[in-house]
Amino acid sequence: MTLHAATAPVPSPPAIRASPSLFAHFVAGVTPHRTQAQFLEDRSPVKVAACGRRWGKSTAAALDVLHLAVVGDALGRPTEQMIVAPSADQATIIGDEVERLLQNGPLSPLVRSIVHAPFFEVALTNGSIIRARSAANEGKYLRGRGAHRVIVDEAAFVSERTLQEAILPLLADTNGQLVLISTPFGHNTFWEYFQRGQGVDPSCHSYQFPSHQNPHISHAYIEAQRDTMTDLQFRAEWLAEFLDDHSTVFKWPLIDAATRGVLCGPLPGRRYVLGWDPAKYHDHSAVIVLDVSSYPWHVVACETLEGRDYGRQVARVAALAQSYGGAGVVMDATGNAALLEQVLATGLPCEGVTFTNPVKQQLIDNLVLVLERGGLTFPPLPALLQELRYYSYTLTSSGAVKLGAPDRAGAFDDLVTALALAIRAMMQPASVQRVVSLHDVVDQLGVGYEREIAALEKAYAIDSRY
Repeated sequence: MTLHAATAPVPSPPAIRASPSLFAHFVAGVTPHRTQAQFLEDRSPVKVAACGRRWGKSTAAALDVLHLAVVGDALGRPTEQMIVAPSADQATIIGDEVERLLQNGPLSPLVRSIVHAPFFEVALTNGSIIRARSAANEGKYLRGRGAHRVIVDEAAFVSERTLQEAILPLLADTNGQLVLISTPFGHNTFWEYFQRGQGVDPSCHSYQFPSHQNPHISHAYIEAQRDTMTDLQFRAEWLAEFLDDHSTVFKWPLIDAATRGVLCGPLPGRRYVLGWDPAKYHDHSAVIVLDVSSYPWHVVACETLEGRDYGRQVARVAALAQSYGGAGVVMDATGNAALLEQVLATGLPCEGVTFTNPVKQQLIDNLVLVLERGGLTFPPLPALLQELRYYSYTLTSSGAVKLGAPDRAGAFDDLVTALALAIRAMMQPASVQRVVSLHDVVDQLGVGYEREIAALEKAYAIDSRY
């Protein structure tokens, strides 16, 4: 829909109420660009938008939400809407945009209340309610409610099970509308809905909105991003294309099947292991904690540590491992034996892994194997999912295989490495399935190394008799 120019007659009130894009322009004071207006005007029971970066999906979704909240349903009655995303922080992105438009525009008198904790919720004076919830823990926070519309942001990262069992039931009593918006991310449930909307299902309509369709973003800026990432990333994240690249190590079905559950603090009686990829050449290190008390193993903590201050890194890793019951640490010690010694000095059991091509290949093969066997789960952590999605193998000029984030990827692979290191602790043969401590080192030195033992005891205040 082309919005009226300033010199054209103002549409009638009924026309403005009936049109989300006219409502946005004349009531909310925001003029959607052409493809945003196209999306807003679609009233299909299911509508899907595959969006490139900075196309404006959060603004479009917020305008859609506001229109239904203010105008009401077909009979003008108040409505309830639910904004859903993989995490609570992501869910509030559209919620924050809704709040901004309400508080900073002509619609502010309609606000009855805005609550941010424990969950985001906006109540209007006409009785309409807008909520934002996380899809985590298989939709635990969604169950038992109803809605006239559900907007799922970053829908490519929401599992099929959560969509079927927790999100769709929200619309059962109202026969409401399902809106799925996301950057493409493999051939998953979001992709299947997109395919349905390409003429397969008359109740579903899907759109592909590459970034350049936003007239407020220069083409030169978008093209400049090609130099910061791989072709695969650029096509998915800026051109909004669905891709399945054969050079990627972790295929999307494996990632999708493993994505469930939530992060969790330490619990009594549970067993944990910690994988750590220290910062060397990049600007952060990565730490993953696995709960290995039962199968499948589950990621319960995931952190990145900014900067290359090794003292700070060791202190944080030690504190995290101690909090998780003295979790054994497996770390990348390539070219950094001193860092391994610092961890051992804390009294934590620790194994240092020196990376060679065969060692790294084995680490990644183990991770793939565990995923294929359904032995690993992790929450929908965007940074981890992003690294897994683009982790690939390339051939060097010498013919060797290089594993990791591709050159110019604009992304890290530290979290994948930390996860693979944590898995290593559980993939050793039973006879060696433990990580070493400083006491083990002392025990193994034995006769003939009394001077070295004495030096270790003095330096690290340990007693080899225990």
